[in-house]
Amino acid sequence: MKSKKDIEALQRLQVELYKQKKYEEYLKTLKEIVDTASDSDDSDFAKFEIGKFYEIKERNLEKAIECYKEVADSQHLEILLLARVSLGICYYQKKDFPNARQVFSEVVTKYPNTSSASTSKGFLEIIDIK
Repeated sequence: MKSKKDIEALQRLQVELYKQKKYEEYLKTLKEIVDTASDSDDSDFAKFEIGKFYEIKERNLEKAIECYKEVADSQHLEILLLARVSLGICYYQKKDFPNARQVFSEVVTKYPNTSSASTSKGFLEIIDIK
């Protein structure tokens, strides 16, 4: 396990690698954080970032869904909500409306007073129109 200071250095590095469009090294650094962080929040956030990369940069929704599922029950509420909404959006993009509806409904029910619930309600309204 790496120290918090070492993980913070890796986090700064991964931001720089992304800015430089060195995506292979960026992913490798994120995976190193996942494998060596002693703090589960650091590890979970890195997994979430990997999911975002697959979703947005590579347009690989299946890999993104796998990553988001891994952190959808994170102990860190912010990461949990980001992952669940992102998971719902991936299902929506795949036109898998039953799974998208389920994920968004759970966010609205379990976390009603959050911005994630507001976002989820918006998606539920769109899904119900389809």
